[in-house]
Amino acid sequence: MRAVIFLISVVVTAVTAAPTKVERTAPAGATILPGDCTLGAVGCSGTGVTKCGHAGIFFFPCGEGTHCELVAANDPTCVLNT
Repeated sequence: MRAVIFLISVVVTAVTAAPTKVERTAPAGATILPGDCTLGAVGCSGTGVTKCGHAGIFFFPCGEGTHCELVAANDPTCVLNT
């Protein structure tokens, strides 16, 4: 019984000590912009959506004929140009 408890504690220790993946490169389709930001913050930057990640500010361009608008607080959306 002691061996089972010890084995479980070793597994739990190993799992909780495993480092989590931190995104240090731009995700597919994104460009990293220079500047400081608050981790997780989102917004608009003209023709695209910005999101702050560990590597910096990620810029995701909107599709052709669209631009970014804040539809609601913290809800950037690409909408058709009018």
